[in-house]
Amino acid sequence: MAAIERASQGASTVGGMMEAHIADGHRTTTTSKGVVTMEAIITAKALRKRYTLSKDNYVDALRGADVSIRRGEMVAIMGPSGSGKSTLLHMLGCLDTPDAGTVELQGRRVDNLRNSRINEIRRNEMGFIFQGYNLVPTLTAVENVALAADYAGHPRKEANRRAQKALEAVGLRDRAAHRPNELSGGQQQRVAIARALVNEPVVIMGDEPTGNLDTQSSADVIAMMREVNLTTGTTFVLVTHDPDVAAACDRIVHMRDGQVLCEEVAAACVERRAATGSTAKGRPASGVDPALVPA
Repeated sequence: MAAIERASQGASTVGGMMEAHIADGHRTTTTSKGVVTMEAIITAKALRKRYTLSKDNYVDALRGADVSIRRGEMVAIMGPSGSGKSTLLHMLGCLDTPDAGTVELQGRRVDNLRNSRINEIRRNEMGFIFQGYNLVPTLTAVENVALAADYAGHPRKEANRRAQKALEAVGLRDRAAHRPNELSGGQQQRVAIARALVNEPVVIMGDEPTGNLDTQSSADVIAMMREVNLTTGTTFVLVTHDPDVAAACDRIVHMRDGQVLCEEVAAACVERRAATGSTAKGRPASGVDPALVPA
């Protein structure tokens, strides 16, 4: 029931279109039951990041990016290559620190913490999925997943129990004893997702999680992630180039040149495209020229 409610709270209907209303880091949506506010689980403000390549050569990967992720959402971050989307994901996931700006996770600032504390947060509160599956080739599926629980300090028996449960959640219970070379690409990515889930994180970060998969495998993996999102309430933040992946999410954040240009409710985007036969623009981010918003 909660999953159905959460899915229905993605937007309000105005003139046949669905729209999100965002204020003070919270998402406010209008439904038949009134206005509902979803808590912000991650809030990033004015993020800047410069990578120095040589004395006079540098790249400004982020140039004042602002974004808020609500608890229980599945959010896609899109943009052309070099737009800063992976850098933004790394900041949100505490994999890197900004040169300026702040990142808050569950109401507490995390961009200025010591490495030991950051490692603890990444281990216990976050899960990560990458384009490469990063599985240990000599270990079975269940051993690969249990490894993450071992690192989090769970006893071996508990780590194995959690790993079996996570593999069941991604539909691979019958492949638990298989090694990576005995699994398809889609199955290997499911093992990687199970590994991300094993410590029951509040948010999972994915950097092009379907980038190495064929169309059908990609669709299967995204449908499985969506099911996990709806049934467990786990928040997903996915960097992607694939419009089909983005369309499966609640919201799409568009980036260009290190800035968040606009964001739109994915369901609204799909409805408008179906109705008009064209791509519609999202809501421009504050201070962004609407002419720069991708069509």
